[in-house]
Order: sequence, then C-alpha cells, then structure tokens
Amino acid sequence: MTGEAYEFCGFRFVPKARELLHDGRPVELPRRSFECLEYLIRHHQRAVHRDELVEAVFGRPNVSDAQLGQVVLRTRRALGDDGNAQRMIRTVAGYGYRWVAPIDGVRDADAQPVAGIDGPDACAAPAPMPAQDTDATISPRIARTPPARMRLLLALAIAALLLAVVVAWFALRAPPVDVASPAVPPPAMGTPAATTGTAPTVVLPLQVDGLREDAWVRLGAMDLVAERLRQSGLGVPP
Repeated sequence: MTGEAYEFCGFRFVPKARELLHDGRPVELPRRSFECLEYLIRHHQRAVHRDELVEAVFGRPNVSDAQLGQVVLRTRRALGDDGNAQRMIRTVAGYGYRWVAPIDGVRDADAQPVAGIDGPDACAAPAPMPAQDTDATISPRIARTPPARMRLLLALAIAALLLAVVVAWFALRAPPVDVASPAVPPPAMGTPAATTGTAPTVVLPLQVDGLREDAWVRLGAMDLVAERLRQSGLGVPP
C-alpha cells in the first residue's frame, strides 16, 4: 500500500510515491514544484495564503515573490497550465493561490476506488483570470507608449509652422502698392537726421506647446521666415 492517489484531468498524482502520471506516462516535476502541487491539492477546499505555501515548499519564511512565482510557474507547466488559462492553479490576487481543477476522486495507489470528491468527471476549465495575474510575479507591467497628447501638440506645432510659411509666401508675392509719400520737411538745426531706409522687420518668436526637445521647431520656423523676408529686400535683424 503506497497511500492515496489523486486523479484529475487525465493526471494521476501519488504523493507518497512522489509520482505524477499523465495518461500513464510519468511527468518530470522538480522537488519544490512537487511539494507545491501536493499542498495545493490537499487543501483544494480553500485558498492557500502566500506565506503558508512558502513555509510548506521552502521551509523558511524569507522567500521573495519571484522565487515562489517560479515554483508555481514550473508546476503549471508540468500540468499543461499557464498564468492566463489558470485551469488548475488560480492566482488569488493579493493573497496567494488555490487549486481549482475538479478532482475525480481519491483512490488507493493500487487503483481501488475510495471516494469521490468533487463529483463531475469532466475537467471543466474555469473562466480566465484578469491579465494582471502572471506566472513568475504579480507585479504589473508598464507600457511605454508615448502619450497621445504629446503627439497632438507636435502636430499642431508643425501645422502652425506651415501656416506661417504660407502667409509669408503670399505676402512676398503680393504686388507693391504705390502710395504717394508726403513731403517731409528737412530736420531742424540740432536735430539728428532720421535714418534713411525702411523700418526693420522683426520676426517674433513662435510659441510651440510640445516637448522640451521640440525647441528646434520654434527656432527653425523663425529662421525660415526671416530668411524669406531678407530675400524680398526687407531688413530683418538676426
């Protein structure tokens, strides 16, 4: 007599013989994964706290979540389970783990039926768990996508630059308007002579509401507009 054997989903698990079979073929299982499987099956009526499972598997309390997660991961893989389906071992968020697969019955290792536990023989898969429950750790994964607001601001800045270029182009191509200049009396004695020529044209800075590294848009737009105005003969200071 080698003790009891649990049967579930085509598997036969004999704790005392330290044997796990699937359709009659042995399944290789590391020592700690075997102990994890045994403890979860023996306490399948309830959820097992993380610290309780750590003590049963490692025999000491100072174990990280990553170490425990690796043991659960190997156990799930040996059973054909994973952290998304969780057909057999379910992650209880913020608490621990629970065995959820129906156990067909506890049988004697000599194949003598003893008692049924969970009734139905079918291995129904439970509903999938949320995406935050993973195999190795329970830490969330951070997506590194650029915010849509920054992309919108950059597009608006480029549109404003193109608009300024178009306005400057039409202004340069407009025909000159002949306006009779009024006679200007000569300056009085002692008064400095007025500077000849047209008044300088100043290109004001463009405001770009974008990222810090988008300052080149503002400077490039100012240089482009100033250069086009200088080509038309206007005096534009640097």
